[in-house]
Amino acid sequence: MRVLWLALLVLLWPDLARATDCAVPELGPSTERAHVVFVAKVTDERDHSVYTLAVERVFKGSAPKTVKARGGGLSGASFERGKRFLVFGTLTPNDLDAPLSAHLCGGTQLADQAKDWIAKLGGGTAPGNALASGAAPSASPDAAPPPEVTPEPQASGSPEPTPETAPPSSAAPPVVPPTSPSPAAAPADSGGCAACAVGAPATPAHDRLTALALLVFVAMSARRSMIRQ
Repeated sequence: MRVLWLALLVLLWPDLARATDCAVPELGPSTERAHVVFVAKVTDERDHSVYTLAVERVFKGSAPKTVKARGGGLSGASFERGKRFLVFGTLTPNDLDAPLSAHLCGGTQLADQAKDWIAKLGGGTAPGNALASGAAPSASPDAAPPPEVTPEPQASGSPEPTPETAPPSSAAPPVVPPTSPSPAAAPADSGGCAACAVGAPATPAHDRLTALALLVFVAMSARRSMIRQ
């Protein structure tokens, strides 16, 4: 039996290790994957899995002043009551307890640790009346336009600038060799979450629990067969 239990542990260890092993999140991909992005304070929690969030500012989509989000466990974001978070949420309309979920590797993190990300997301909007997916703003609404440059008047007596003469029409245009387009480099946004490390995405917890239950059932059946013999 000890050998069998050791075999079960070796079989399940990779899945248990991947449960909390995430790639370091980046602002761009995290925003694209999320349905809604907002800053909120955790006001309540239930069973360490459903959290009540008081939304303060919305950067993508639409969110009401209060929304329930699912987190915690092996794959959910690590929310803490009384603290403010930058939330990257996915809509879950089939979940009657929480219409929003935040994944451990989705970029959700403490607002104090995400000040640079919040600044890049811009001013955002106030909470609305419903929870809905939407597009991220293309630019910060609070950004000021660049100042216009007014040419200084020339002093009296100064020579007038000589206009440049156009090249003769018979001159052949310069030949520019064709260049192959180079792929645009993906922006590398700084940021991350304290619970993430470089690795593979998380595996759903119920798959591991199902595998564990099946293996335990096989082990108990084998033990009963040995006892009968």
